[in-house]
Amino acid sequence: PGTGKSLIAEAIAHELGVRYFVITPSQIFGSYVGESEKNVRDVFEELRACQDGSVLLVDECESIFARRESNTNRAAIGVANQLLQEMNGQGDSGSSRRVIIGATNRPQLLDEAYLRFKRFSLQYYIGMPNREAVSRVIDLRLKDRPTDDRFKEYLMDKIEGGNYTCADISGIIEKCAYQAVSECRAIKERNGEVKFGTNTAYVNMTIKHLSDVLSTYPMSVTDEMLMEYENFRRSRLNGGR
Repeated sequence: PGTGKSLIAEAIAHELGVRYFVITPSQIFGSYVGESEKNVRDVFEELRACQDGSVLLVDECESIFARRESNTNRAAIGVANQLLQEMNGQGDSGSSRRVIIGATNRPQLLDEAYLRFKRFSLQYYIGMPNREAVSRVIDLRLKDRPTDDRFKEYLMDKIEGGNYTCADISGIIEKCAYQAVSECRAIKERNGEVKFGTNTAYVNMTIKHLSDVLSTYPMSVTDEMLMEYENFRRSRLNGGR
């Protein structure tokens, strides 16, 4: 979670210059018999209307493509079968150009039948960010935001070795920004109207803000989760066994 799976799918659509669609189980599953399958058909009708091609992200796909022996939800089985038919080109003219991507935080729940050729035949493990990626994320989030001189260095040192995802890092910085804004408002209330312009009044995001946030901010990923992901990755490299 929070490593950029959805962003990667969006970037693929951007690079291809085609429309980008996202569906989630909550958007697909309906209350009436046959409604869920119809929702899938409607999505693919819209995809087929994109003459230049399209990218479809099926988010939280483990809810749809779960192991069938553990999935007694008839609606989910019906949706999975309908999606597979559509992915295999049912109703296509032969000139359709589309990329279908499934994203999940729980790959262990996926049925092997959905991970073969012409389905989700290529799997990519989006792991934790390395130091360079962390630095880039911090730079993006700190752009045009006033900070203490050592703010970035302190943040990188504190999260080194921790299981902080890109989303975690962004959340930490946002919380620091909220604290700085709150202090700025307090100054305004004490001293009257803050004038913006050449004499802009602001409060830096400080190391103290960062320490306060880090003391209570939970990491999205645990060591146990990382081990499960690594075991699944290795099983795929060994032919899915």
